[in-house]
Amino acid sequence: MNRLFCLLIIGGAVSLAGCSASSTTAGQVSMFEDGEIAGATMIDMKTRKYDSFRNSLLGSIGGAVIGNLIGGRTGSTIAGAGLGLLAGSAGTELANRTGDGLRLEVVTDGGSYMLDEPFSCDLRPGARIRVIQGSEGADVQVWKDGAFRVPSDTGEDDCPAYYKKVRTGFAGGGSETRPHRADPAD
Repeated sequence: MNRLFCLLIIGGAVSLAGCSASSTTAGQVSMFEDGEIAGATMIDMKTRKYDSFRNSLLGSIGGAVIGNLIGGRTGSTIAGAGLGLLAGSAGTELANRTGDGLRLEVVTDGGSYMLDEPFSCDLRPGARIRVIQGSEGADVQVWKDGAFRVPSDTGEDDCPAYYKKVRTGFAGGGSETRPHRADPAD
């Protein structure tokens, strides 16, 4: 009976994991706008790459299975589920860490706006970008090597001069740098 219970739990977990795979639908419409980065300011950014609910649920199911296999009793199954829930939630929070981000001032033909993105050496003032807006949110691409591409996953070690410039608040557009004002009343 315990083995059947474990197989059902594992099968359910695999089914739930398969449901979370991203896909697209024929006929999905996205709009885009091309622009230029006029300035950049360093911000702390909480990445939301991983689904906390799904990971907590899968951790709980896995913990229940392990608790049942080890103890074989209802109490150990419940304790395993609780520990798995905590482990899944904690793992998600660690993976969704706070990191360096950029608040970009973007200028387009349609106007100007602010855009928050994870730090990338590709996202510099003067860079041409494309902002693609769809039902799932917005994606950013940067003009690189003759095409719009996803910004590279880079950090402080890849472009230390630019990182320092943005960190100290001096990353304006064009050939000049200017301090970014946090409050327009300053």
